[in-house]
Amino acid sequence: MVEVSSAQISNGSPAGVTAPSIDVLAGAAAARAWADCAQTLRFTPYQSPGWLAGVMAAFGEPEESFRLLVIEDAGTLRAALPLVLSSRFGCTLAEIPGAQLGNSDWFPQSPGSLLDKALLDSAFALLASTQGVDVIRFSNLPAHWQGADSPLMAYPVAPAPDHFYVGPIGLRTRENLPKRRRGDILRGQRRLEELAGPITLRRARTPDEVEAMHAAFLEQRTVRFREMGVENIFAQPSFRRLFEDLANASLPLDRPVLCFDALYGGDDILATAIGIRAGTHYSQYINSNASGPAAKYNLMGLLMYLLVERLVAEGVESVDMGVGDFAYKEIWTQKTPVYDLVLPLSVKGRLLAPAFGARRAAKRLIKQNEPLWQMARSLRQFRQAQRPS
Repeated sequence: MVEVSSAQISNGSPAGVTAPSIDVLAGAAAARAWADCAQTLRFTPYQSPGWLAGVMAAFGEPEESFRLLVIEDAGTLRAALPLVLSSRFGCTLAEIPGAQLGNSDWFPQSPGSLLDKALLDSAFALLASTQGVDVIRFSNLPAHWQGADSPLMAYPVAPAPDHFYVGPIGLRTRENLPKRRRGDILRGQRRLEELAGPITLRRARTPDEVEAMHAAFLEQRTVRFREMGVENIFAQPSFRRLFEDLANASLPLDRPVLCFDALYGGDDILATAIGIRAGTHYSQYINSNASGPAAKYNLMGLLMYLLVERLVAEGVESVDMGVGDFAYKEIWTQKTPVYDLVLPLSVKGRLLAPAFGARRAAKRLIKQNEPLWQMARSLRQFRQAQRPS
């Protein structure tokens, strides 16, 4: 059944000027509308229709739980927010599908469109009154995205546990690297060629190549996570399905939703990168590199050196390397703060909202305090060592 809820907003508009309208669509109608709306809105890769559909299918989110909040002015689209509803702690939570898996939430809006707090208050009130939403939650919100300010910064946001690494790329990005850094990368490439054979960067173009790169990624990531003392969550069936389905569905597309790139030494895969695309932006969702003798040659630095050249040739103008504080990311991107927002929309929501933000707040406290972070890492490694192999 198609569900449509709507409201006309009175915001003091002059006589004869049509006030903005707000609609909420549900289920399949919402999914179709989001695919249409996305043609004209600005958003990060983690709100793209392909990514959201892939996440919902892989993680078993029912289509009936999908909602689309649409804001228009006299029939002209201003913004649209894709959401999924779930029941948590006895209340109804709304968030962007896959928000806890992605690297950056955003309120998609038309270029040049301004969403003030009064308009957003009305939109969220409609969600509460017609959909029973008690809490709406956003994670890893940038304050700015591709020249636009986030309207959600008008609310009481909290710093996210990690920083976000994002920046522009262009024809001179590689040349602008410090001379010593560039020299180290190229010297490492020569040494690797002596060790492993010709060095090439390849994009998965067939299902067999997707399978081979995915297998290498899982093997390399398992080793890395074991060293960190954590389980390889990407080996879980849902993540396997997400990567495989989106990569294979993207093979015929000029602009893939998700793509595998791999650094080869001869016939061996030395490093991989899984990227998510939207418009002219590329997000490196996760990467991996081999252990052993090849690992001492800065495999990720070399993969990025070759990948940036390819992305620029494909028309990509900006990249991010996700959230998580690792020094190698600052070679290619800038360390940027991002924010979490837990916004109660009902009395019940106000009572329970702290529970939705508590885990993220604790995570930030630990990760931004070096002694606590070292203790947490040691505890994780101890627990991992106790698990049966």
